[in-house]
Amino acid sequence: MGKTRQSANLVSDNSIYIDLDNQRVGIKSTSPTADLDVVGDLNVSGTITGTFGGSIASADSATTATYATTAGIATYATTAGIATNTSKWILGADGSSNYTFTGPGLTDSTNDPTIYLVRGQSYEFENTMGEHPFRIQSTANGSVGTQYNDGVTNNDVSNGILTFEVPFDAPDTLYYQCTAHPSMGGKIYILDGGVVGNPIINISGENNKQADALILLAESSFASFKSSLANFLFSIISYSIS
Repeated sequence: MGKTRQSANLVSDNSIYIDLDNQRVGIKSTSPTADLDVVGDLNVSGTITGTFGGSIASADSATTATYATTAGIATYATTAGIATNTSKWILGADGSSNYTFTGPGLTDSTNDPTIYLVRGQSYEFENTMGEHPFRIQSTANGSVGTQYNDGVTNNDVSNGILTFEVPFDAPDTLYYQCTAHPSMGGKIYILDGGVVGNPIINISGENNKQADALILLAESSFASFKSSLANFLFSIISYSIS
């Protein structure tokens, strides 16, 4: 397979394109706009080692293990700080009995699901019903309780978006509650952003859902290895054509 110098700064090897000036590598991308610009599927086996950071612009679904829930993942960052809109749920209502949630971690519209959030990440809850004010609170479900406002913008939203930038010191459990109907509400579990060591998780009941969330978060960090891989490919391919 021959190499072709298409211009002063672009070398191609059929499906691999190297932008020498900007030190970018394109796979099936003739004008790479990132360190590694891939058009098509990416299949990697083995161990990837490095320091990863960044974001996933969008992901429709992710399949982890046989027991993992199909879910959408937007962003997971290994570095400290608040990411931008990790996930977003659209709220609806089943009469005055339940909220309905549509979005990441749910295969369809679900009544009052348990929600898992991660410290240091940002989330959105969209309520455009003009009713059923949506509150994040520290008081258990069943009644209007004490607002939890740390990192929360637009609490008690009934026509707009509530944004929750989860603080690192957030409690392990919070609650969402309709301020007009005591039966509409559910739990919010707050997780840490990483797992240290070799945790043992009992895969049953609520722990099954928590395990799914942890696995999905770990898997999503894999998507941010592009820059390290691009540098590796660039050095190998540049050496081979020099």
